[in-house]
Amino acid sequence: QTVITMVVQLLAASQTNHKLPSFLPLLLSFLLLIAGSSSGSTANAKEAMDIPRANTPSPNDGTWPQSNVTGCGFPGLPRAGVLDECTEALDPSAPDIRGYWKNTATDEIDELIEMCGTRWIDTSKSVLHDFPSCTGVVGDGLGCQDYSGPDIIFKNGLCTPIVVACKFEENCVNLYAPNPTAPQGPPFKAVSRCLQPNGTMVWIHPVAGTVLYSKVPGGEEPNCMECVGGQHDGVVGYDPATELPCPYQERRWKRCNNDTEGSEGSNSSSGDDGGDGSSDARRHSFSAFSRMLLLPLIALPFIVSY
Repeated sequence: QTVITMVVQLLAASQTNHKLPSFLPLLLSFLLLIAGSSSGSTANAKEAMDIPRANTPSPNDGTWPQSNVTGCGFPGLPRAGVLDECTEALDPSAPDIRGYWKNTATDEIDELIEMCGTRWIDTSKSVLHDFPSCTGVVGDGLGCQDYSGPDIIFKNGLCTPIVVACKFEENCVNLYAPNPTAPQGPPFKAVSRCLQPNGTMVWIHPVAGTVLYSKVPGGEEPNCMECVGGQHDGVVGYDPATELPCPYQERRWKRCNNDTEGSEGSNSSSGDDGGDGSSDARRHSFSAFSRMLLLPLIALPFIVSY
């Protein structure tokens, strides 16, 4: 509004004095460029909480929660890129574990992690667990409200609702769940994912133990899910809508074709913009550059009229 007011005042003054200062066209272009650039940047900015919550596919129009029904879980390639449009900076207390992670013992890709602001999303072959904000408070509506991955995998897609909170602590993302032995008591730490100084990640579970993960390098992210072994060996799904006939235990995230865009929506620090919104910034800069070339033409009629 301030820029527009300045432009109007300058034009009014030139009409009154019947004299156009030589610098006015360039000044008008500069002011209009600033106004257009700032408004475009604001219009395209999107914080983590502006993006709708994502959930694991489930029957009955995806309403949550559902219990004692089957049909939960990804039918094929899991969804990726939930936070691709997020331009908010990563919370300074959060360890940057964005991207795909490979189990160093099995050499298999097990999960995709997306992060933006205080939001944290963990996607595996069967589920997508979205935590809109890592508050560490179970049941505040800002944690994961989804379904149990093990029940989907081992119980034929059984929909078992879960409520879990996440919290950034030291160099870890810790997950807290209600204590099954003392529901009214404090929640217990269910799982930890801790970034190591060498860039690896340690996954810690009180029952399953500890697993070491290495990050999948940029440009090697998977773009398909393939059935490996069993009677459906070699069947491939390239998108979330393609249903795979094999059980989850036989599914493998893979890079099937280097010419195909991968499911690289990880807000990954190894990707094009590191998840910091710099690709949006480049688009805004290009738009601003276009306006810089075009806006002097706006002042041309005023030059001609004098």
